[in-house]
Amino acid sequence: YERSALVKLLSAPGEEQEVMIGSSTPAKAIGVGGGNFRILLPKGSAVAVGDPIVFPSISPRIFGKVEEIESDASDTFERVYFQSPVNLFELRWIEILQP
Repeated sequence: YERSALVKLLSAPGEEQEVMIGSSTPAKAIGVGGGNFRILLPKGSAVAVGDPIVFPSISPRIFGKVEEIESDASDTFERVYFQSPVNLFELRWIEILQP
């Protein structure tokens, strides 16, 4: 309709976004649904729980922080998990900006 829009959340399953962890670690965040994201990094990356995460293409402000780092001894990657700082299920209104 003329005054409606269909949108997809950044955290929708499979959606990929370029992020920056801390001030120097670029990565690709993959949405897993419900405002949650996963990042795959090489094992031994200099990332720690609490590190800030920014979506540089959207806003230079902090979008989240590293909540958990999961690593398996037999895997060469570690999984970094973070979530949106806002509970998406409590939002009533959003603003859609046109480029």
